[in-house]
Amino acid sequence: MIIKKHQEGKVDLKKENLKDFILTLNQKDINDLMAKSEKEEDKIFYNKLFNLILETKQDELIKKGVF
Repeated sequence: MIIKKHQEGKVDLKKENLKDFILTLNQKDINDLMAKSEKEEDKIFYNKLFNLILETKQDELIKKGVF
């Protein structure tokens, strides 16, 4: 999970761009966050965030000519 990654020192927000940090989130991370969310609005937020992550990664691949 993302918080665990941060606590383990795998991600240091002071040294890493926030965008890059967010793009490291994967489906499992989002599912974990959603499972721990009590509010429906938080679950919707995480779902939208993951969709944005996928869209951003796809756009980057298109720009590189991979996709």
